[in-house]
Amino acid sequence: MTRATGVSIAALLAGTLGAAAGCSYKNFVNYGPGRIEYMGSRIEYLDATPAPGAILVEGSTVEFNVRVRYTLQRAPKGRLILWFTDTHGAPLRADAVATPIERGVSIVDTVTREVAVPATARDLILHIGVAASSETTAAGDLQITYLVKRPG
Repeated sequence: MTRATGVSIAALLAGTLGAAAGCSYKNFVNYGPGRIEYMGSRIEYLDATPAPGAILVEGSTVEFNVRVRYTLQRAPKGRLILWFTDTHGAPLRADAVATPIERGVSIVDTVTREVAVPATARDLILHIGVAASSETTAAGDLQITYLVKRPG
């Protein structure tokens, strides 16, 4: 490798790292298994406060407002369920919120939940999914990641 090539690689790496530091919300919004395969229900991210990827402080109380577009076709009634996990998928000690919904296509709704940020999480992952009738789980749930830091 020549010195000129080494400089080019270093410049390329610096540009890549700089781009990663300015990541968009899309790097923090994902969907769970089942989103593509199952069309009986669907959820889509529209907007959230705080923004996906925001840094939250352990022990602080945060109000999450997430605007979604959902479809429920396989049952006359269901629920939008919001819950939290940590980076490893372990559920956190925050009660889930279930908002009643009815059959519909491309309905826009906002789910709100106030939570104390737990001290045990490195990242906090907010999940929202559509559950039909008496289902207790949601396929293809929306997953929004927030970064957690210690106070101080």
